[in-house]
Amino acid sequence: MPRKVQSVPVFVLNNTITKGLAATTSDQMRSAGWTVTGIGNLRGVDLAQSTVYYDPASPLAAQAALALRAQFPNFARITIWSGALRTLSSEIRNS
Repeated sequence: MPRKVQSVPVFVLNNTITKGLAATTSDQMRSAGWTVTGIGNLRGVDLAQSTVYYDPASPLAAQAALALRAQFPNFARITIWSGALRTLSSEIRNS
């Protein structure tokens, strides 16, 4: 995978009741060479699937979103979000 795509900033958010899920997911992503810039919890949004959101204004963001999904198949959905590429962790089952 091109290093340039992995340099797109990723922010991991947990939308479940599972404590530490964002940290676990971000550790796996960092180990795989991704640039994780932060983690946190997502409140007030009910997501049924693990989702990768990306900024369509960023030239590499769509490519990065597709690469993330290919590398981490638990990300069930890719969609547009204005702002930095964000990985929203919802119901991620890490192996």
